[in-house]
Amino acid sequence: MEHRYKDPKELIGIEFEESGQTYKITGIGETTEEFMTLFTEKVKEEIINWNGKVLIDVGHGGTKTTSSGKKYRDYGAVNDKSKVDEFTWNHDFVMRYIIPELNASGIANKVVLRSTNITKLVTDLNKESGKDDIILSFHLNSDIKASGTETLYWHTSEKGKKLAGLIQKGLVGVLGLPDRGIKIRRKPLDNADALNQRGWTMFKDTKVPFVMLESFFITNDGDLKRGNEKKAELAKAVVSAIKEYIK
Repeated sequence: MEHRYKDPKELIGIEFEESGQTYKITGIGETTEEFMTLFTEKVKEEIINWNGKVLIDVGHGGTKTTSSGKKYRDYGAVNDKSKVDEFTWNHDFVMRYIIPELNASGIANKVVLRSTNITKLVTDLNKESGKDDIILSFHLNSDIKASGTETLYWHTSEKGKKLAGLIQKGLVGVLGLPDRGIKIRRKPLDNADALNQRGWTMFKDTKVPFVMLESFFITNDGDLKRGNEKKAELAKAVVSAIKEYIK
């Protein structure tokens, strides 16, 4: 029998359960009653066979103290136009998108929020980490003239390099911003080099692979707009990278 359909055709997908197994019927047609093709298949359930967990550091957010003894909360970089800050953006992203995506994939996870300084953060992360765990630190870059995505890892960590590469590929694929590549952190050569290697002790002193995500420049209005539009897809890309890493 010949079937004729007007374009565009509708892709139809229906799931049902029978005898404890989930099946999916898919086909193409104008309505659910008309299929050009029809087939039934078992829905594959992805099993995560991993003993580790993902520890999450939401960058900034801790309390700092000025030279005069005044305490203040560190919110990280801020977008001048919208006043959105780095900590608030990442906290929302982690809690509303990353955590649900990890949970849906059966990947154990825990958020470790900063209370004061990096030394205390490293202690807290090491206390929580097991030998198979990984640490993701969520940040956003700051430079009003720059745009793009980069991911950082400790220079001697092959596992960190692998994870950073997978995450970088996923982030760039979703955002479509300039690919600034994966970059190393190492001990500064001198005081002048310290700014280029800021935060290096987090990478060095944590016991498990530590990767920092700098998904985009929050100080760039175009980057921030893209990040706001792509939160759900970004979370899926990060979790897909983790799945690939732990295979």
